[in-house]
Amino acid sequence: MTDVIERLTLRQISDMYGMSLRHWQQMVRDGKLPGVKKMKHGKRYTYLVDAKAFNDWWERQLEDFDCQTQSISPTVAASGGSNANIKRIAFGSPSKQALSQKLKSAATA
Repeated sequence: MTDVIERLTLRQISDMYGMSLRHWQQMVRDGKLPGVKKMKHGKRYTYLVDAKAFNDWWERQLEDFDCQTQSISPTVAASGGSNANIKRIAFGSPSKQALSQKLKSAATA
């Protein structure tokens, strides 16, 4: 029996993980995504990503990015400093689900 490799398009990855299509295209161009296959369609290209390789890579990213956000101090915000609306990153141990949500929101900010 032949194993069928499930492949995802960058659009599907963008929809599932909440980051822009352009972000994922740049990741491919930079060689940062595993299991990518480039398919030519006329003058355009479609990138297909091995779903298992991508999921394994994504889990490693979640483990490496083990942090949570905390609001900036009220003193800095009250001073009207240029960073008054920026959140700082502090290391901690949130759940994988919470971390995944934080990665998605940070990428869209």
